[in-house]
Amino acid sequence: MSGTEVQGKESVDWQRIDPPERDDVEARLPGHRTLRSLELKLQEQNNLHEMEMLKLKEAHKAEIEGLKAQGKESAREIRELKRKGTWQLTLEKTPEGYWTDREYSAGPYSEEYADSMRNLQGDIKDAVVKLREGGRDDLDDDDVLYIHLSFECDGIYQHAHHDDVMIPYWRELANALVHWSEFRARKGDRVGLILEYIVLPRKVRAILRPAIAVSKIRELGLYSVVPSHELKDFLGDIMLTNKYIRRLDLPNVRIESVEHIKPLTRAIKARLANGHHLDTLVLASCIGGGKLDILKEVSTCKIGSLFLDDNEIETECLAPITELIASNSPLTRLGLCDNNLKDADASSIADALKTNTRLDMIYLDGNELTEVGELALLKSTFDSDLNACSATNHICHVDGKESLCDVNYSLSSRRNRVSKYFTILTASSAENFYNMDILRNIPTPLMPRLLWMTRYCEWECLPYLTDNYLELSGGQRQDKHDAWDYDLNEDNRELNCMFEFVRSWTAPSLFA
Repeated sequence: MSGTEVQGKESVDWQRIDPPERDDVEARLPGHRTLRSLELKLQEQNNLHEMEMLKLKEAHKAEIEGLKAQGKESAREIRELKRKGTWQLTLEKTPEGYWTDREYSAGPYSEEYADSMRNLQGDIKDAVVKLREGGRDDLDDDDVLYIHLSFECDGIYQHAHHDDVMIPYWRELANALVHWSEFRARKGDRVGLILEYIVLPRKVRAILRPAIAVSKIRELGLYSVVPSHELKDFLGDIMLTNKYIRRLDLPNVRIESVEHIKPLTRAIKARLANGHHLDTLVLASCIGGGKLDILKEVSTCKIGSLFLDDNEIETECLAPITELIASNSPLTRLGLCDNNLKDADASSIADALKTNTRLDMIYLDGNELTEVGELALLKSTFDSDLNACSATNHICHVDGKESLCDVNYSLSSRRNRVSKYFTILTASSAENFYNMDILRNIPTPLMPRLLWMTRYCEWECLPYLTDNYLELSGGQRQDKHDAWDYDLNEDNRELNCMFEFVRSWTAPSLFA
């Protein structure tokens, strides 16, 4: 029979009838129902297992958090116990006879030396108590606790020489510094540690160095206590490790070679690369031989304030300093007091200042400057001509001759510049308060702007600026100068400015 059969009147094409779906077939099988039931049970068990695992994870996480909190609380309690923990200071002053019975290379110690050593021991004990108990005194700032240990003795003994009897004192001081930094320092609190005229041999430095390296010290002063050739071993590690130090004072630490200063300059540069800058470096009475090379090396460091006082700096080795000024480096204060600078050096500094907009203070007292050098410095910060004055330095305060000190009186360069402009306008006038001839070419619409600028004048410095202008121009002080400098208050000066401006305008220019 063919693929098509006839049943009654209806024919069926069996080849075109689709076979039943596989699932329908399997659903009719007895074993399939059992397998499906097992799959559902397995899925249900998996869901229950996942829920149980989630509960266990949450419980485990909560337990871990609880243990962490418990650990923090325990650490806090331990820290508090350490902070409040009792400690016993067993240091006792060495009997006076101990010192007088001993001899120094120059002879026996005197009673004055013995008293000074006992005083030093007492000062160290007081410093330890201050650090351990978190005390403060009148010498401290709000956020800086100062530890100043200085050896003071009349006669030939200019330093406290080391004796092993001092070892326990230095060890107690080192431990107290670490204790204060860890348990007593409030947020932002720092220590200023100054050691003055105390010989620190290698064994003492080995005690102090680790403590200084980790303590919260902002200012570190070592006055003639570390030989310059050992700066690498002592200061190099400290400056690289201690990120808190912002000021380093090294007066009287004789530096005879550039190799002695390189470890320090390298450490300063490495600190800066890690974001820890040094605000102030004091190298007073330090530089011996090789001044030029040492100054070149120091000038490569980016420091906020640099003090090079009393180093016998002369013309031959000034070039690194003037180049540092002219380069407009981050330097804001420069100390050159008590050196051997002459008028030619003042002229070099004056030329460098003309391109500097950051140095706000330079100290030049105690040098060999005459009126010639002072005039050169004055012209670098002020000039009798309005255009020339605009090109001078408007921020640097030259500390030396009194007239120089008050040229850039304000911390604002704008105020200093405006004060100079109005001084020229008033001091150069023959009759009136203002010399309007200077402003003749200024467009009238700018006059209100000029009037508005009067509020930026530093009125306190006007008498000094007037004197400087008269010195530069060869003029003489007159009554009108005194009236402007002393008799008028700020409001009257502004009113006089308006009067002079309006009187100088012509009718056509007012309505142009």
